[in-house]
Amino acid sequence: MWRGTRALGDLASGIGRLIPPALGGSLISVGEFTSFSRDEGKAAEFMVKAAHNRPVLTHPVLVHARLTGNHGRDISFLSATPDEKEVLLLPGARMSVGSRRTSERTDEHEGREPIRTRFELVEAVELPPEFPIRESGDPVAAQAEADRLRDALRRLSDSGPLVRRDDLNPLAEQVGAKSGLRVWHLAGLASEIFGGPAHLTVPLLAAVRRTADLARRVLKLGADTPVTAEHLDTLVRRLGRCGGRTFPSTARHGGAWWIWSSG
Repeated sequence: MWRGTRALGDLASGIGRLIPPALGGSLISVGEFTSFSRDEGKAAEFMVKAAHNRPVLTHPVLVHARLTGNHGRDISFLSATPDEKEVLLLPGARMSVGSRRTSERTDEHEGREPIRTRFELVEAVELPPEFPIRESGDPVAAQAEADRLRDALRRLSDSGPLVRRDDLNPLAEQVGAKSGLRVWHLAGLASEIFGGPAHLTVPLLAAVRRTADLARRVLKLGADTPVTAEHLDTLVRRLGRCGGRTFPSTARHGGAWWIWSSG
């Protein structure tokens, strides 16, 4: 994927490294919905426009990003200009910068002088998200749900802003989870079963963790496989058959019954 933009620093004066945190250093963090294109030429057009309408002490930048399917959403079928082949990168995306160098391109226009543009080419690869967003047909709603979940965990952890998954490690110790990422998955599971992040408590997360551990053993799930509501539904049904008992047919109600009874 490609994105044409601009950043602080004038390449001609040799201070092109004075660029903002959004594009500087070895990590690019995306804090808002950001457009990329699957067409290098379209991204370059945007970059060239930015280059010739740019404020002083900025330079054009072409970002070449290899996305791994975490935060990118192809919205070309919704666009009024589908030829732009637009891909929307969701907030929270992070990319590791592999290289950056100065390059040059020449654009030919009939009846006009060729336009030469010196720019910075940034090569980057998308990293796994700090806080994975649930797969959904509505990325905006999924992001809002993730924000509510993060707010609830911030309240429970009482340790300041949650920027990285490691910020959840103190809460992980309280509930007996192996890592902050595991807490995030457990919180998402508990939120789904019990009706939203507002119902989360430390004892509830501990109970969900115990139940998830049991599901891994009984269903022979991989150590890194997040336990889902469907897994809990299967667990409840299997244990119900073993004990000759009948439980509710949905993961939400069956899972909730088992968590409360085992917690």
